[in-house]
Amino acid sequence: RFFREEFGQYCDVFWLPDTFGYSGQLPQLMRSAGMRYFLTQKISWNLVNKFPHHSFKWQGIDGTKVLVHFPPADTYGAEIKVPELLKTVTNLRDKGRVSESVMLYGYGDG
Repeated sequence: RFFREEFGQYCDVFWLPDTFGYSGQLPQLMRSAGMRYFLTQKISWNLVNKFPHHSFKWQGIDGTKVLVHFPPADTYGAEIKVPELLKTVTNLRDKGRVSESVMLYGYGDG
């Protein structure tokens, strides 16, 4: 209701910054709630298996798809400094398919 009252439209981005595991039903639940996009950060924090994309379509158990993006800066607490910006450009795994990414700034975890 906040987005509808303040901005005249419903939010269509599902923001889940920090979680341990994602249910295969999330795309279906997001779409049924009117969400078309999923933004998260935690996917990048894996020491063993690096995820191959920063932007991709996630297909849920029932076949429902949502567009996913997780920022290549690998943090949700960026300070928007030159080294972070350079890391973002260098880390982006989808060069040629996308020309933009999100940088999450501020203070996370408290």
